[in-house]
Amino acid sequence: MPFVAVQPAAAKNASIDYPRQGVVCDRATKMCFDSTGVSVTLTREYFGRSAERELIRKLSGSNRPTQFQLSNGDVCDVRRQTCWDDGWDGKNISRALSKQLFGNNGAWRNPGSGNTSNNWNNNSGWNNSGGGGWNNNSGNNGSWNNGNNWNNNNWQQGQGNTACELRQGNRRLFNGSCVLNRRESSNGMAYNVELGDGRRYSFFNRQGNLVLRDATGVWPVQVSNRNGNVSFRWADLRLEAQDSRWNNQGQQGGFEDVNPTGAFLQNLFNNLFR
Repeated sequence: MPFVAVQPAAAKNASIDYPRQGVVCDRATKMCFDSTGVSVTLTREYFGRSAERELIRKLSGSNRPTQFQLSNGDVCDVRRQTCWDDGWDGKNISRALSKQLFGNNGAWRNPGSGNTSNNWNNNSGWNNSGGGGWNNNSGNNGSWNNGNNWNNNNWQQGQGNTACELRQGNRRLFNGSCVLNRRESSNGMAYNVELGDGRRYSFFNRQGNLVLRDATGVWPVQVSNRNGNVSFRWADLRLEAQDSRWNNQGQQGGFEDVNPTGAFLQNLFNNLFR
């Protein structure tokens, strides 16, 4: 007899939907979640491009949160595969929500195992109760930890020399000082840009393609260099970094004539990321 997933009769709160097994959507904040946490793809599927853009804006440049809170106050932890209906107190397991996200075999079924103990790290979570927002003071505890250990020395060395601007379409998200660095990580060489507002962007060579990896996912990246004004494009975002010391350094080129994994890229990155 084949297994048939039975959909819950109704979600706990009028604003919380269970569109299919493994997916929870919050209509109050227009975000969707699966067993790995907040999902850009599912948010686009159920709430459209506008909601996707807003979520990308909030998550962009952050580690992926491993804890989140829905607008009805319920809290989930993807590492412990458990949700609670008493918020951050974490005492009353929400069986319906836990089962919906993590299935019948999730760690929530065995609360005595230690996987569901109340040991919150609120600095690495997503709090939707106040309208939704990423806490940029997060530590490197999320599942997108690239192994980069930034410190004040990195910031002071680059502050005032390099200027960055981040845009989403015509909307400016950041304009100010930034730091560029490259570091070996568990994912290989990371070419990092850290903005003054706490956002951090890490670029990688993935099997011959330049990609960016952050809480929103993994995106192919296009890059150009025009007289020290270096632009990175992915999704609907554009990050520009400018430093007078880069003028005439590295091959010049636009998005249309750049092979992002060829000699152009390596020469450019060797000059930019020290």
